[in-house]
Order: sequence, then structure tokens, then C-alpha cells
Amino acid sequence: MINYLLSFLYPVRLKNYSSRFSGNIEINLVNGVKMIDTKTSNYSYGSLQKVLKSGLKAIKFGNDYRNILVLGMGGGSIVPTIRHDFRSDAHITLVDIDEEIIAIAQNEFDLLKYSNLKLVHADAYSFMENQHASFDLIIMDVFIIDRIPEAFQSETFLKLLINKLSPKGSLIYNTMRLTLPDDILLNMRNFLIPEFNEVYVLEAVNGTNNLLLAKEKKFNQ
Repeated sequence: MINYLLSFLYPVRLKNYSSRFSGNIEINLVNGVKMIDTKTSNYSYGSLQKVLKSGLKAIKFGNDYRNILVLGMGGGSIVPTIRHDFRSDAHITLVDIDEEIIAIAQNEFDLLKYSNLKLVHADAYSFMENQHASFDLIIMDVFIIDRIPEAFQSETFLKLLINKLSPKGSLIYNTMRLTLPDDILLNMRNFLIPEFNEVYVLEAVNGTNNLLLAKEKKFNQ
């Protein structure tokens, strides 16, 4: 109770974990909410949860999205957002390369209490190369601390995302404004434009992120 009250005055450190991918990971209590942070960014249940919720609102997320893929799961805060805020029971597959993050999501945030959920320990690029299923929505949220690895910015990877979307499927691609140059984001947007009915960037979400949104893959793909 004391930590809960103090968290409304300043962040309260609850635990530290060490990840071979993200370095030091902190479990902090902020305004009564437990969240995952690195030294430079929020990984889950804080600003990131608000950013991705904005993306879901922008694409008008609803019950027509039945099969969802999340690349880069963090603590899995997207799951309660989808289940509670959007009242969706869609199947959600979460993929992350970091076994420590997956363990934190299960042990600190009880992620497995949610049904219709699959956790996959894998490199997101390899997962996409070997994936045969298609998805109505792909949420791309792969970061090493606060940077997107270059391979995930490539046209080759974007094509993988496109090919694994069902007809009329949509994409939410999360980026950080300070670490992804504008020209790269523009090139990514331009590459997606012929493939979707609607492509645009939702800028300065929560003041920190740009969301590349591609809505409704064209039927001729």
C-alpha cells in the first residue's frame, strides 16, 4: 500500500531484471500502475500502451479483425487493450526474441490468464519467413531498447508483412521519432502505398512515436 501511494509522487522501483537484448529492465510502479521500462523507453503498460491504442482507434479496430499477430510483445500490454478497451476475443499471437521479456509478461503481469492467446519465443524475422498462416492485423513493435533493427526497416521485410496479411488486412507499424529518420519512414510509407487502400503516418503519438498505418490490403495482392 505504501508503494502504491508513493507511486503517485514519483516512480517506485519494484524489481530489476537483466536481458541479453535490452540490458537492464525495470519493473516500476507509476501512478498506481505497474509497467516495464528500460533506461530510455517504456516497454509496456505505460506510454507504449497508449501509443498502440491510438493506432487501433485510427484503423477503426473491430470484430472483423479475428486473427492478430504482434511482433515484439514486450510485456503484452496490447492484450488487455484489445480484450478490455475494444471488447475483442480475437486470437492473438505474440512473438518475441527475448525469453526474459516473455517470462516477465507471464510472471509479473499474468498474461496467460487471457484466453485465445499464443506466446512464441522466436526472432520476428525468422518467424515471418517461416509463417504460413495469414493475419487480419499485424502490429509491428520490434525494438532493441529504443531502436528498430535495420533488417526490419527493409523492403524485403515489409513485403513479408504484406504477404502474411489476409485480404483486406491491416498493418500498424510502431516507430520512435527520435531513432527512425524521417526519410526512412517516408520510404517505408511509399513502399506500402500501392499495396493498401489507405496508408498514412500518425505523427507524434503521445509526443514520442510515429505510427505507420496501412489499412485494408488490396484484394489483388
